[in-house]
Amino acid sequence: MKNLSKEQEELKHRVQKVLGRSIQFCLKVLSQVEIHAFKFMSDADPNVFEISHIFDFVILPILEKLESDPNLLPEDAIKIVNIQQYSLHLRNIVKALNKNDEPAFNQAVKELDSESFLL
Repeated sequence: MKNLSKEQEELKHRVQKVLGRSIQFCLKVLSQVEIHAFKFMSDADPNVFEISHIFDFVILPILEKLESDPNLLPEDAIKIVNIQQYSLHLRNIVKALNKNDEPAFNQAVKELDSESFLL
């Protein structure tokens, strides 16, 4: 492993922290699917709508800032892409719920569940 600058170490830590939190949110949604299923997903606390909102208005703006940092390492850029993919899956779940489309919901859940969630 190469020696990292202080800036690279700090950036790596921030990306890892956002990744960890994102994975926690995704696992929470998958757990809620097991408990609440399609018809009662809005009963969960926090529900998938709130979690998706957190991704859109908190996590993704943080990622944009991290992506623009010249000290971003390639492996951390991959982690950011993974988080963006998680967000897409969550958005697809929300869209399916809003349209009352259970097959689309099941497909979006399946895609989220197929992620490896590596830290």
